[in-house]
Amino acid sequence: MALKPRFGSFRIYDDHEQSLGAGFELGYASPLGTSRHISIGVGAGATHVFTGDGLPVLRLVNLGWAF
Repeated sequence: MALKPRFGSFRIYDDHEQSLGAGFELGYASPLGTSRHISIGVGAGATHVFTGDGLPVLRLVNLGWAF
């Protein structure tokens, strides 16, 4: 389990402009397989866009490959 900050540029489709935002995400990732090169993760959090409201963030499934 990890609590991670998140920040970056976000595009809101209602006003078609990019805005800066910051927030947090609570997530879990687990390596899979005998060589542990595949990772699967889930998480949720919230991001505040500085020119608008807060946005809920839900990461249902995140697949990754490590080399």
